Amino acid sequence: MIELKREQHDDPTGFYGVLWTDESNEHVIAQEGGLFYVRDENGSSGAWSTFDEAFADALDLWTEVSLAPANQVAVDIELGRADEVGDFLLEYLAEYGAVGIDVQRLARRVFDRVEQG
Repeated sequence: MIELKREQHDDPTGFYGVLWTDESNEHVIAQEGGLFYVRDENGSSGAWSTFDEAFADALDLWTEVSLAPANQVAVDIELGRADEVGDFLLEYLAEYGAVGIDVQRLARRVFDRVEQG
């Protein structure tokens, strides 16, 4: 499984933008100038206008890819206090949108956790 983490780069002498990259930097989704590009050792594809489109392309290319924050929010929902789990999902959606997660499944799990107390 390829897990991508988000990094912000503001280096005026180098790359300026957002990267979603694995630990070895072999699989990357880069946001440059408002467009998204999917890059790996085989080349580059894009320019996608949304991260959702780029992530879908990455799934097609790499088959098993996930976003580290999406994986973490799923763990937080399972292990967090029942009165906080809804906040975890809302914070994720506010920060990243619905890309990389099954919102309906996680929302159901939040309701189950809250109901269980």
